[in-house]
Amino acid sequence: MALLKMSFFNFFSFFKKRKSLSLGLYGPPNAGKSTLANKIVEDILGDDFERFSTSEIEHETREVQKVEKLEMKKGSKTLNFNLIDTPGIATKIDFEDFVKKGMNKKDAKERAKEATKGVIDSIKWLDTVDAVLIVLDATQNPYNQVNITLIGNLVAKNKKIIIVANKADLKGASMDKVKLVFPDYPIVYVSAKTGDGIDELYTTIFKEFYWKMGVQVLSYDLIMDLDSKDRITKILNIVRDKGDVVMIEGRLSPEDETELISSALGSVSGRFTGIEVAFLDHKRAQGFIAKLKDSLLKILAKDRIGITVVGPSNIVKEIKMDPQKLEILFK
Repeated sequence: MALLKMSFFNFFSFFKKRKSLSLGLYGPPNAGKSTLANKIVEDILGDDFERFSTSEIEHETREVQKVEKLEMKKGSKTLNFNLIDTPGIATKIDFEDFVKKGMNKKDAKERAKEATKGVIDSIKWLDTVDAVLIVLDATQNPYNQVNITLIGNLVAKNKKIIIVANKADLKGASMDKVKLVFPDYPIVYVSAKTGDGIDELYTTIFKEFYWKMGVQVLSYDLIMDLDSKDRITKILNIVRDKGDVVMIEGRLSPEDETELISSALGSVSGRFTGIEVAFLDHKRAQGFIAKLKDSLLKILAKDRIGITVVGPSNIVKEIKMDPQKLEILFK
C-alpha cells in the first residue's frame, strides 16, 4: 500500500507516470509456469538470457525466480514489468512420488523439503505481486482445492488475474473445462512449449494489466443534465471500464450516491472490485478551488461549490482531501 500526498496540480501529473508492474506466475506444479516464463523472456530479450530450469518431474522450481526490467510493447503502448516465476503450489508433497519417477531416496527427500519451503515462499510473495498469470495444465481437471483456494486468495487481495490454460498442444487439453470452472475471469489457451496462443496472451495482458490511469473532470451542468440512471451509468463506465478517477463538480444527491455504490457492487467481477468515493465540501473547497488555474476554475467553480471524487477500489484504497492537498492511498 502506498500513500501519496499531492497538490491539485500534481494530482493530474502523477497519473502520467507509471511504475513497473510486478507480474507473478502462479499455479500447481508442472503446469508449465517456468516454460511460459522462458517464452515470455525469450520474446523480449531473445536467446541471450539464462533460462529457468524445467523438468517432467514435479517441483523443478523450488525457489522464487525473477527477471527484472522487462519491457513489452504493443502498438504505442509499453508495459514495464518484473516477471516473478514461483514454485508450484500443492497441498501435499511426498518424497515417494519422486522416487517412483526414478530419483534416489536421498535426493527425493531433499527435493520434497525444498518444494515444501517453495510453496510457503510462493504464498508469501502473493502480497508483493500486482497481477498474476495463473498457469493451469489444460489436460487436468481445473476444479481442485489448489486452484480454487489460490484464486480465492488473489481475489481477496484485489489482485488482477488472467488464467492461462497451458499445454494446448497435448491430447486431452480442454479450454472449455477451464471456462466452466472459472467463467468470471479472462482465460487464454496457449502452448508455452510451441508458442501457440502466446500473441493472444500478450494482447490480454495489455487489456487486463496495462494501467495508465487518467482523471476525468465532469462539470455540474454536464452531469446534472442527465437523468439519474444515465448519470450513474456515465460515472460508473469511466471508473469501471477505463479505470480512471472521476472528479465531479458539486455533490451527488444521497439517492444518486446510494445508487452509484449499489450499481458498482452489482458490477463486481474479477477485474472490477468496486469504488471509493470522497467529497470535498463547500467550506474546504473554497480554499482548495482558489488555488486552481483559470481554465480549471471555469470548469469547477460555478454556483455549486464542492468536488466529488470517485475511483476504482482495486487501485484506490482511500481518498482524503483538505484545502491544501489530496491524499490517495493505493493498494
